[in-house]
Amino acid sequence: PALYRILMAALAEQLPGPADSTEASWLQAQALEARGHTLAHWRASPAAADARLHALGAELQLQLVEVVALALATAVEFDAMLGRALAWLQAPVGTARPTLGLLATLCETLDLPPALPIVFEGRARHCGLLQLDNDNRPLPEQAFRIPVPVAMALQGHAGSWPGMRLLGAAP
Repeated sequence: PALYRILMAALAEQLPGPADSTEASWLQAQALEARGHTLAHWRASPAAADARLHALGAELQLQLVEVVALALATAVEFDAMLGRALAWLQAPVGTARPTLGLLATLCETLDLPPALPIVFEGRARHCGLLQLDNDNRPLPEQAFRIPVPVAMALQGHAGSWPGMRLLGAAP
């Protein structure tokens, strides 16, 4: 399964009880789909849908926490149910984009290093791949995103960014 599905499965395991909403049911379905798959499995053999993300992480020497953040930020651009589930999980903030608080929870659940220092000091943010919403919310409530042209490229679409072109793409 795609990395974001493995991540959602980890969150589903933290749910307090049986599915009582569409979002909880969807999360539990992710847990069934990703059963037996771990981050270690994904790192060794990523899903075909994540080949570009995996290669980008390796090329830029991103930390796994950054790759996790990029996977969520990319997937939410294409999977409407993921956005609904994130808004439900992050209530009352209610944003469909992942927040630093959700990322911190994932890092704790998956025994990864703390998310906040890595996000702020990491290469993904410094090169513009990972962008934080600039508002007055507390850090755990701040959402993060990926530029849409990058998300499109990670999904195998041409995408365009004024003044830029993908390596190997025709001018």
